Amino acid sequence: MTSYHGPSRTVIIVHDGWTGNVFHYNAQIVGAKYVSRSSGRPDLTNSTETWIKLGNFKVMTIANYIEEYAELDKFKVDIGDEIWVLGTDIDLEGLEIVYSKIPQGLGFFSIPSTSSNIRMYRLVKSQNIENHTISHGFKR
Repeated sequence: MTSYHGPSRTVIIVHDGWTGNVFHYNAQIVGAKYVSRSSGRPDLTNSTETWIKLGNFKVMTIANYIEEYAELDKFKVDIGDEIWVLGTDIDLEGLEIVYSKIPQGLGFFSIPSTSSNIRMYRLVKSQNIENHTISHGFKR
């Protein structure tokens, strides 16, 4: 994610709290540039909507348990962007909520990950996802 040689894309990171803290810590170590942070609760600075620039990536992080996430209508994503779901506290219902925040006409499919606590999805046109179950891809 720190490379400037790959394609430019947006990555949305939905986390369960502590995994967001770990991500932000490591992002700072590798030189992330913070672009913006919502004015949410001051005691939840790593949980509110935060945008950073890391290599060729624009990254938005947000915790799945805060009111701001529940009120977020749609992610600012397009074809080729990714959504990462970090942590153990996000079940199938949580993935359906993630899916509901994807703009109309897009779907996603799983991409390989190094851990069962890190689930990664690539966004595609929804007609490119056929006959996938909910664990492998979503289609609108």
